Amino acid sequence: MAKKGKRGPGPLKKAYYSNGQLKSAGRYLYGKRNGPWKFYHRNGNLWAAGTFERGECKGLWKWFADNGVVRQVGRFDGGCPVGEAPPRLRGGARP
Repeated sequence: MAKKGKRGPGPLKKAYYSNGQLKSAGRYLYGKRNGPWKFYHRNGNLWAAGTFERGECKGLWKWFADNGVVRQVGRFDGGCPVGEAPPRLRGGARP
């Protein structure tokens, strides 16, 4: 039985482009993005994937080109990048 006052993440929310392709998918908690989220290019390929905590980017994030190749990887804490700006990736490999 759930404790009073505690609320888990809501149902999976999806947004779509006007062409019917999935634009984003993830959950909200108290009106803010929370947990794993995925964002997509108009062609349906993954654009970005990462985790939110109370509406701010948290942990490892990856960004992809519209052909599916990893373009950038970075870490966040409290919505801010951790360390130096993440390096750009070319052809899916680290420079």
